[in-house]
Order: sequence, then structure tokens, then C-alpha cells
Amino acid sequence: MLIALAVLTKFFGVCLIPLLVAYSLIEKRRLGRWVAYLLIPVAAICAYQWITCTLYGRALLTDAMDYAGYARGVAGIPRIVTGLTALTFTGGCLAVAVLFMPLLWRMRMLVVFAAGAILIAAAVFFENGMLRADVPISGAARAFAEIQTVFWAVGGLGVLALTLVDYLKRRDAGASLLALWILGTFLFATFFNWTVNGRSILPMAPAVGILIARRLNETTLAGQNDWTRGVTISLVISAALAYCVAQSDFLLALAVRQSARETFARYGGNHATLWYEGHWGFQYYMDLMGAAGLDLKHPALKAGDTLAMPVHNSFAFRPTPETADVREVITVQCPRLLTTWSEDVGAGFYSSVPGPMPFAFGHVPPEKVIVYVWKTKTPAVIK
Repeated sequence: MLIALAVLTKFFGVCLIPLLVAYSLIEKRRLGRWVAYLLIPVAAICAYQWITCTLYGRALLTDAMDYAGYARGVAGIPRIVTGLTALTFTGGCLAVAVLFMPLLWRMRMLVVFAAGAILIAAAVFFENGMLRADVPISGAARAFAEIQTVFWAVGGLGVLALTLVDYLKRRDAGASLLALWILGTFLFATFFNWTVNGRSILPMAPAVGILIARRLNETTLAGQNDWTRGVTISLVISAALAYCVAQSDFLLALAVRQSARETFARYGGNHATLWYEGHWGFQYYMDLMGAAGLDLKHPALKAGDTLAMPVHNSFAFRPTPETADVREVITVQCPRLLTTWSEDVGAGFYSSVPGPMPFAFGHVPPEKVIVYVWKTKTPAVIK
């Protein structure tokens, strides 16, 4: 029943079915009546598919799988780039594992992890001896983002190494469960999901926590002052970082809401229609206030209409100068030094499209909304 509820909450929960089948086979060594229990979530999934297909004409679970394949094909991101991004997200989203690394590994292993991350990052950021032009971040921010990327990628390699070492040492059902749990989540986030994102990495957090505790128990002696002090420092820093990232994400959400409100307050009361582009929070608040979402395939703009385009958003396209003039650029300050979403510093917790990190430190630009006034009766031209 819990697996069924997990699937209906997040489709990734379907992975619990093969995971528990594998674990049970390793533990029991044969099939048994326990297989029947797994028919409960299977029946729930089939019912969900049938209900959504009946209501909407689309079976939403398989539709999500089809979209993931389509999006990967359209993006055309090289596997090595996706691999580095997944390592960075693993290290960043599980930062506690990174901060515990000095207590878990000897210095020579830390050097090996760092060298591996640097080599992978060099292959991603450089091409034929030159900086790749298709990496979204640039200038001074790019160098700082590369350093952060390597740092968190070291943590990602550490998590995978911790998993393999634990399995090779124990080779029992519990170690197999943890290994399949972590490696399966990593592979899904890297190669099967439509994008690398934080919510696809975080399901491995409980298993990683267990492995950290196991490793600490093997490599240190409880009660030693240095050990106790190291664990305390690592946990305090982890908690502080988690709070700062959550606070930054909250402030970003407030900035998006404020930008939508200011845009509608200035242009929503005119006789001409206020249109908008973009999705997520900006879309939610603009819809709530009564603005009209622009259909990019069949735009219905007419002369005198106003178009609001949030700069840091998805599916936002600038009109050509021949069809629209810039009326105003509305800016709202968001978090200044840490963010979960900014192309300028390489952060994209909800999707790795803006950059290779779930969060990033740096100079974060304000939220911007460009307001255009349409000046032609011809069909909209957007690029």
C-alpha cells in the first residue's frame, strides 16, 4: 500500500517494486507468497493508468516516460556532461556525505577522488583545448562555478565509492539493497529522467546515511575526542548549509511572486490584454490575477497588447524588434550570494538546464521581467 501511495505521489516510487523483488530474492533465495503483495502496487498503477487515460485521453505514467525520452533527444546533451552533472548533484544534495569524507577516507583516497573529478570536469568544460561555448555560465562566474562543480563532484564520487566498498565487504542482502537503492537512483537521475534534478537524487539520502554510519563505525572508535569533534563539526556545517539553501530557495520564490504582482499591478488594468510567457511560480501568480498565457504556437497578440517575459524561466522567447518594443524592465532583488536557480552562476536544483549544480554561491542577479508592447497587427514573430 505504501508503494502504491509512493507512486501516486512521485512516479519514481515505481522503482521500489523491482528493488524489493531483488532484495527478497537475495534474502529468500526463491520465489514465494511474498510476490503476491507486490501485486497491490501493480494493480494501483494499472488503475491509475486506466483512470487518467479515461479522464484526459493520456495515461500519465507512460506519458511521463515518453516525455523523458523525447526531452533527452531534443536536448542532445553528451553523456559525459550528464555524468558530471549527476555527480555534482549527488555531492551537493548529499552535502553531509562530502563533509564527512575526511572521517571516512584516507588522504590518498581523497586525492584519487579529486583527481577523478578534475579529469571529468576538464573533459566537460574544455573542448580541443578551449572552453566549451555551450556551457551557460561565462566570465568570472564561470571559473568560480567550475571550482564548485569539481568540489561537489568529488563528493558524488565519494558516495558511489562508499556504496561499492560496503557491498564488496559485506555481500549480504542488506548491502545489496543499499547498493541497488543508491546506484539505481543515480542511474535513473543520470540516464532515464528527462533532466538531472535534486528531487531525483534525494531519495538515496536515507541509504547514504546508513552507509556513513557503517563506515564511521568501522574506521573510528566511538568516544575518541577527535572523532566526536569531527562528527559534530560536520553535522553543524551540514545543517547550516541546508538552512541557507532552503532560505535562498524561499527568497527566490518570494522574488518571483513579487515580480508577477508588480507586473500585473502596472499593466493588468489597461484596456489592452496583458499576456505573459514562462511557467512555474510566475505562471501560477499571473493566472491567479487574470493575465493571459501566450500560446507560442498560435499567438493572438494585437497592436497595443502588453507581453511580460520573465528572463529566468522556461519557454520564454523574446519578440523580434520589428514586432514589439521594450516598455520596461521590472527587477526584484532575490538572494544575492546563494541560489538554487540561476543560469548566471550555474545553479538548477529543479532542472540542470541552467547549470550543473543544485545550488551555487556567487553574485546572483535579480529577477527580471521584460515588458513588451506589441506594435503590429501581423502574426507574432518570436525567436
